[in-house]
Amino acid sequence: MNRGGGKTGPARTAARFLLASLLASSWLAFGLGACSPASPSGAGAAGRGDASPREAAAPAADAPAPDAGAAPAAAPLAEDLARALGPAPRRVAEPVRRPDRTSPRAVVRSLEGAVESRDPAALARLLDARKPFLDEEDLAQAERQFLRFGRDRHWRRVLAALDPGELERILESGAAVATVQVEVGGALGQVPLTFERSEEGAWTLRP
Repeated sequence: MNRGGGKTGPARTAARFLLASLLASSWLAFGLGACSPASPSGAGAAGRGDASPREAAAPAADAPAPDAGAAPAAAPLAEDLARALGPAPRRVAEPVRRPDRTSPRAVVRSLEGAVESRDPAALARLLDARKPFLDEEDLAQAERQFLRFGRDRHWRRVLAALDPGELERILESGAAVATVQVEVGGALGQVPLTFERSEEGAWTLRP
């Protein structure tokens, strides 16, 4: 009979657990080492000290030489951007009857006439008096703001409700920029109208 048999079982279990732990640690270290990125060959050679000075000083043979005749990369990019934006808006004719911008009251009279005659060029000049020439985009903006989608009816209501005395007070104040709150009523309520005077003394409506 083996009298030490009672202690042999637990000892073997502990030894097996210790051996399994050591094997697991070894496999974990091996896996981490395999997943880590390899160091550059040049760095390894420098660490070993076996790279000759000639090899260290030699330039990379596979580096492409710059092409002196190659076009800048920005040129194709600019061309693609121009195609995406489309052609520039074309220049258009000035209004046959240029609007009167000598005072806020004159601007309102010109606005009434341009809305009634549906003249987008005159309306565009009431919004911008400094631009050297009008283009298609200016006309499109004037139509969106004053004529399309029932905006002409909107402006007729606003101008009909405007108090002329408010326009005279703008001149008396001497302000270069002034806003009048027009009491239209109904769903519109108050509609602001902002007038701006340029250095040359011409008045316009601020969009």
